[in-house]
Amino acid sequence: MFRFLKITLALMSLLVAAGCGGGGSSSSSPKATSGTTTVALTPVKSGIYAATSGGLAISTNGGTSWTNYTTTNGLPSNQVNDVVASGLDIYVATSAGLSISRDGGLTWSTYTTSYGLGSNTVNGVYVSGLTVLAATAGGVSVSGDGGSTWTTYLQGISITSVYAVGSTIYAAGPGVFISANGGLNWTIANVFPHGGNNSVYGVFAIGQTVLAAAEQGLFISADGGTTWANHWGSGSATGVYATSTAIYASSSAGISISTDSGTTWSQYLGTAANGVYVVGTSIYAATGSGVAISALSGAPPWTVKSGMANTTVNNVFVQ
Repeated sequence: MFRFLKITLALMSLLVAAGCGGGGSSSSSPKATSGTTTVALTPVKSGIYAATSGGLAISTNGGTSWTNYTTTNGLPSNQVNDVVASGLDIYVATSAGLSISRDGGLTWSTYTTSYGLGSNTVNGVYVSGLTVLAATAGGVSVSGDGGSTWTTYLQGISITSVYAVGSTIYAAGPGVFISANGGLNWTIANVFPHGGNNSVYGVFAIGQTVLAAAEQGLFISADGGTTWANHWGSGSATGVYATSTAIYASSSAGISISTDSGTTWSQYLGTAANGVYVVGTSIYAATGSGVAISALSGAPPWTVKSGMANTTVNNVFVQ
């Protein structure tokens, strides 16, 4: 009987060590840091999510305080490039794989090239229902089951950002790549007819309107990516977000807003912004000194929330 008990305990230990019960390599820590204080983790299902160069930072009180998640908590790297959340599900794009938490940040599973990702360097992530798209340094990786299994397209091409409308996928990289059938076939859009630097850093779409934040400026297509026009004039754009009434673009100069489909722009913030997100009545800008928040008009004041462990914020998401 004692021999049977020892064998059973040994098998249980092996199963736990192997991470039995979930896809990806799993790990977790029941505690994280909030400022300089170690706190017990509780599931997070809403708040501000900041992808920083020192891990993932989440605030559930409007940016007053932050909980920091790092490799100690199960992330594969503290270099976090992007983050998306949907309820308790959190998707974190890092320099060492895509990490997914199904329980509000308590535990994490990491997916790498071993699971079908195009590269362990994940620059961006998009989520809609069970569809998860990862913009990697080795192509667009697509999952139709919430991130458990992956298929990679555009292999060998470094993709910086990805977005989808229905089954149509838009991928930013050395240009804008478009697939109308979920990734099976791709075309490259004629965004830059006059040549020059073709780097695209961000892509966003609403219906047939597609927006590309590029080194040459902000380009907009009103016909699903067939034809394009530069609506910026000069200077590069680092990211873009749009609603039915306005376009918000981030750049080294701050946040620019257009309420007439990109014809005219008003510039705000006055400091470099790496990304922009809009929800409710607020604008959230990812900056080198924290998350800057303003009313939808963009007019001052902008309040910078900087209580995270690392204030270099690469992108921001809010739910």
